[in-house]
Amino acid sequence: MSSNDLITPSRKAGRLFESVEEQLKYLEDFDLDVSRAALYEDIGDYSAAAAIHLAEGRTFDAIKLFLKDNSNQTSILRGKDCILRGLWENLSFGTKLTERHDEVRKLLNLASNSQDAVNSKVGDEVSLFHLYQPCSTYVM
Repeated sequence: MSSNDLITPSRKAGRLFESVEEQLKYLEDFDLDVSRAALYEDIGDYSAAAAIHLAEGRTFDAIKLFLKDNSNQTSILRGKDCILRGLWENLSFGTKLTERHDEVRKLLNLASNSQDAVNSKVGDEVSLFHLYQPCSTYVM
């Protein structure tokens, strides 16, 4: 992974470095996390890119990347875990659904779009949240 071939041509800054590792180190040293995550995504390390987004609070970006890493079952499961945690946070008892409707809708869409990778336990739990969405403005 140390050849310049891995630095995508669309990243002009990549030409300033002799290796991807050097570029990643520079981005980390200067807290350029969005750029670092983009570089990880460019080189196909979706799990590393997702972990950066998750650590910085960009949960939806993280979930998309975890689920995109379809060759890594651990990443897919981590993406599903993030979806479930988000649903539980947004649809806990006494929470007004109207306040968090957009977030819940996005999470349910992400879960629906990746149903093929869901194990039965996670799928059952996501189905439960689908039932709550149209019921009312309050989850009790």
